[in-house]
Amino acid sequence: DYTTNEKQAIKDKIDQIVTEGKGKIDKSTTTDEVDTNRDAAINQIIKDSTQDSDAAKDIWNNDPKVQNDRNHHDSGNIPSVPGTPGTPNDTANKPNSSDSEPGHNSSSKDNDHGVDVTLMHNAYLYDQTGSRCNKVILGAGSVVTTYGVTTINGRQFYILHDQNAANKQYYLALGNVKYRVQKLVHNAAVYDQYGRRINSAGLLRKDRLINTYGSAVTIRGSLYFIIAKNRYVKASNVMLKKIVTETQAEEVEPINTSTADAAVAVNEKQIMHNAYVYDEKGTRSNQLIFKAGSIVNTVGTKTINNRLFYVLENGMYIAAGNIDAKKLRLKHNAYLYSQYGNRLNHSVVRKYKLVRTYGSPVRIKNGTYYIVAKNKNIKEANFITK
Repeated sequence: DYTTNEKQAIKDKIDQIVTEGKGKIDKSTTTDEVDTNRDAAINQIIKDSTQDSDAAKDIWNNDPKVQNDRNHHDSGNIPSVPGTPGTPNDTANKPNSSDSEPGHNSSSKDNDHGVDVTLMHNAYLYDQTGSRCNKVILGAGSVVTTYGVTTINGRQFYILHDQNAANKQYYLALGNVKYRVQKLVHNAAVYDQYGRRINSAGLLRKDRLINTYGSAVTIRGSLYFIIAKNRYVKASNVMLKKIVTETQAEEVEPINTSTADAAVAVNEKQIMHNAYVYDEKGTRSNQLIFKAGSIVNTVGTKTINNRLFYVLENGMYIAAGNIDAKKLRLKHNAYLYSQYGNRLNHSVVRKYKLVRTYGSPVRIKNGTYYIVAKNKNIKEANFITK
């Protein structure tokens, strides 16, 4: 295990990188500069965590307190990098899928006061039998309040309460929050969310243990494991290493399925653009992100502050612009691009054509695009927006 001084040296190094990165971002004058400085700081943290990098060795060699500890105890470990998510694949529904066995113990249970956790991987919601209970996909980066941990069919879940629906219980696989430890069977490069190699992140050496989050995700036809926010290694370079968890389980309470309330007409709507959840005042009510592709049950619409919302079954709201299309006219001929920013084909969408768009423009690589269909985008600059 790391000594107290070794842990502090790691934290001091990360704090230094973060402070320098924030300073550069504050001085940035364009969005591209902000993105570049952000990525540089993230890459530096990853590089400093690479076993053979000079920067990682400097953490130990330049700290006298650590060297004093090393004279008495040599841990031989390099710190791992905290991470974040991708898209759930079919294995997310299987009891023994790779997002079901976390790599370290979960937070202590506290059923009276919830514990907030941040999703490191896109996540589904499950019922008390361990089956997916709806078609919502919670996005990586969402913050959810948990009320203990339980085991269902040998798989561990956080317990969630929907306070807007009489505390109805849902369950979230721990692997979407907690890491698991896996071993590299080959030297591994680090990639970004577009499948591009990040040369500045260095090379992760064979036999190194790394932390991964959730199931493997697909990027442009290849499988990857998430190791940090927008950072991945190819799944073919990884050998699964099971870590036994000591999390205590508790009995699952049945979900209230009472139908005493009056029937309300429910309509399924597909979310086309990542969406936040709002309250009756039009204020964001929590830190959840509903991913594009989610299907939600709606019970009507409501205008709040001159903005149209769909009303969800639990009384919360989603902006209609994330579901319903808005037609915009092209001022230039335009190509279609994937979610990774590559052209899909050589066909051209002609100038002056009215095109259905969903939500605000999204950033892909260094450009901004309107979503026009699932995994199809057109550059914002091609539209008449005023």
